This record gives sequence, C-alpha cells and structure tokens, in this order.
Amino acid sequence: MNTNSQIWDYARRRRPDRVLAAVVGGLLALPLFALPTILAGAPVSRGLVRTALLGIAGFVLYAIFGVIVLRADRPLAAIGRAAQRV
Repeated sequence: MNTNSQIWDYARRRRPDRVLAAVVGGLLALPLFALPTILAGAPVSRGLVRTALLGIAGFVLYAIFGVIVLRADRPLAAIGRAAQRV
C-alpha cells in the first residue's frame, strides 16, 4: 500500500539531488506542452507566450547544463572548488 507521500519520502531518502533535478526539469518543460497550441494559432495572451518562451529557454539551458555536467568532470570540479572557497 504505497501512497504518493511514501514514494516521495523514499525518493528523498535515496537521491534527493535527483528528485530536485527531476522536479525542476519537469517544471521548466511544462511550457513545451503549450507550444503546439500557440503554434497552431490558438488565441493566447501575450503573457502566456512570453512565459512559454522563457520556460523553453530555461529548459534548454537546464538540459545543456545537465549534459555538460554528465559528460565532463572539469566544470563540476570547478564549481566544487568555487563552493569550497566560500
């Protein structure tokens, strides 16, 4: 009998950094679902269009940063050294 809160508690105990990354990535990807509607010509407010474009840009930057961190150790080591200085 797993409830939603039990699943989240388990995830937080195991890898809280991955849970946070998945949540942030998912939130930044939400505007991608609105993009087909906007491109199809549905009437939407300018604020929604700006928010969608900002979210898409944030998601792309987040994905690029994730790929860089997964592929190379040097940027992550530099971030670690900078954090130790603080």
